Amino acid sequence: MIRFLHNIIASIVRLWNMRDMLQLRNIRISHLQYTLAMPMCLGIGNMMSSLFRVNAQLFGLDPKVTLYCAYLFGAFLFFLVSGKRFLQFARMASIIAGTAIIAWLILPWGEPQSIAATVCWFGLGGCVFCSTYVYMLVINNTERFFGAVLIVIDYGICLLLDANGAANGYLWKVLPVFFLLAAITCVTLFKPDDLAESFDRPARKLDQTMYPAFALFFVFFLMDAFISFLYMRGGHATILSFGLGASLGGVISIIVQLAFKRSVWHVWNLYFILLAVSFAFMQTSPGSAAYLAGSFLCGLCTIGYAASFYTFGGVMKKYGSFIVFKKYMCGACLPPLILAFAIMGLLQTYLPDYIPLISLVVAATCLVLYVLFSPIFQKHLFAADWFDDYHKPDMTAIVAQVEETDKLEAYSLTQREKEVCALLLAGYSRKQIGAELHISYATVGFHCTSLYKKLNINSLSELFAMFGYKEIVTEKELQAVSSCHTEKVSLH
Repeated sequence: MIRFLHNIIASIVRLWNMRDMLQLRNIRISHLQYTLAMPMCLGIGNMMSSLFRVNAQLFGLDPKVTLYCAYLFGAFLFFLVSGKRFLQFARMASIIAGTAIIAWLILPWGEPQSIAATVCWFGLGGCVFCSTYVYMLVINNTERFFGAVLIVIDYGICLLLDANGAANGYLWKVLPVFFLLAAITCVTLFKPDDLAESFDRPARKLDQTMYPAFALFFVFFLMDAFISFLYMRGGHATILSFGLGASLGGVISIIVQLAFKRSVWHVWNLYFILLAVSFAFMQTSPGSAAYLAGSFLCGLCTIGYAASFYTFGGVMKKYGSFIVFKKYMCGACLPPLILAFAIMGLLQTYLPDYIPLISLVVAATCLVLYVLFSPIFQKHLFAADWFDDYHKPDMTAIVAQVEETDKLEAYSLTQREKEVCALLLAGYSRKQIGAELHISYATVGFHCTSLYKKLNINSLSELFAMFGYKEIVTEKELQAVSSCHTEKVSLH
């Protein structure tokens, strides 16, 4: 027992000292379409009950049911698409969604408008999975972080607008059109060259790191179902309070990870703590001040959106491929989503009065388990190989600098020499470069010799000076890389 507690404390100390090296300069203007595509799609998807006011039933079913069924069917079709047909499928799905939303605007209220909305959601399902793929396998850490933050912020803003009566005005037809047209524009700008590397990755066996990432995904979706029920109970006031908290959720993520350079592990801790505290407040009457405070804290729990997509995106970028994404996004997203709604549906039918208490018990249990299993999370998730990409500087700026220099036609570096050069500038040793590029130590030495010869230099310090080392990788960042690898060796 003493050893078990010692392992927990030791793991928490290591996790507390972790940092994410996120920097604004790593956001590429040329890749904004990949960063924005998913937030724009989910800008509609996460706010179905607010944005699409479809009241007419289809086939005798609740409008929400038909919309979700169409959405899931469109998403399922993604799994039948090959890498060669990815762009065609993405653009076709966006055309279907765009055409349908125009029909939704023009048609009068009733069954025709409901059909148009359902078709729009069918196309949106395909768009969401295409945009999620590029979010996870194409963009870098900083871009992925800001994409996740945008999901939280636009969700909160739309809830605030809804709570303040915007749903009754013309603005409520403009919003879904804006989000969808932005998503279609992003999908249209996808380029084959930017996607080629992700499609060329060989199929890989599911890494054990993905299992704790799956667990966090499931917990988030389950608790989100509880949140949706609880904040709606208090009517207009609690929706407004929740929307305010949700709007600030993205700001909190920025403060924790960008301003204070803390790890996403800290965001997960904050999420579980806020969850338990907010549900405790919401054991009171829906009209009380405590319930309003709980709704606000529930809104802050939308940082779970940012943490979920950011964490799983990092794991997928490290170990994933097109085949792995298609196989295991089914296991990571769709089943938890369906199961969460099924559980909540059963509770609403048979135990509606006990949902606040059940939600508190589940949230408190998740918090305790997260702490107790910190050694497992530390070993298999937050200290696994994938997390190295968050400890070290993103190489985007470095590679861009190398390529820019090469475009001056002063040098004739091969692609492999560019990669070796970028890794050297990022503070890697030759042994670490071999492990990163999956080549032998001798091969790394051969590329270094050729690189030095072409650049007419004789040392690593000359390489740093030639490529503007101080402007690209600071001494502090190099120390972070060094300490990360030192800690990695000590753990193993």
